[in-house]
Amino acid sequence: MGQNQARHPGQIGRPEPTDDPRGPARPEAPPPVKARSSHPAIRAFALGAVLAASLAAGFAAPDDNCLACHGDKNRKSAKGAPVFVDADRFKASVHGQAEIGCIGCHADLKEAKELPHAAPLQPVKCAACHDTESGRLGTSVHFQLLRPENPITVSCVDCHGSHDIRAANDPTSSINPANLAHTCGRCHPGAGANFAKVKIHVGSARAENRIGRAIRIAYIVIIAGLISVFLLFIAADLFHRMRTRWIKP
Repeated sequence: MGQNQARHPGQIGRPEPTDDPRGPARPEAPPPVKARSSHPAIRAFALGAVLAASLAAGFAAPDDNCLACHGDKNRKSAKGAPVFVDADRFKASVHGQAEIGCIGCHADLKEAKELPHAAPLQPVKCAACHDTESGRLGTSVHFQLLRPENPITVSCVDCHGSHDIRAANDPTSSINPANLAHTCGRCHPGAGANFAKVKIHVGSARAENRIGRAIRIAYIVIIAGLISVFLLFIAADLFHRMRTRWIKP
């Protein structure tokens, strides 16, 4: 076949004939393409990891911002009260171990647009997380002191502390049985070892301390007995006086 002869349609794209004994030249292989994943799930996972890291960094910042002021041992509020928070003691507390930051308890700080924040902050609502204990506390003597007409107020921090709350089995905890006499003694002078046996978060009458219930019953019986004796004495005296008037010698 001549070189100028037209190709058959089936020969389109085939290599040109050559006199090279090695045969026709083969086309060069294309350069290797790097593996590239375009699966939507993988891209979403990578994006989620980046966002999670960003959020984690964002949530860690508020504690550092708070400690910029509250980490100063000499700083006081406008009313002269100390506002120092020991960062190490807080990290060792149950809230610090659970990685609950300042905003986790001081919820109104979420609305703060600038620092230092406006004072005072709203009271911490422990019941937001500890609803079971808060519900049981409703029947206790401490809860009765929280009535608006009562000038004495008792809150969770009075017994548990605030930024250094420890678990009850921690020897340094204010509510550890070994420390309850001292903790209760701040409000109850002369508190003894029996205070450690009292159920604080009382949910029903059955959960009350047996000794306290026995003493209360004993008081009721003694008072009722004394009142009965006085009434009998008065009745006997009146009967004697009336009988003396009716029966003349």
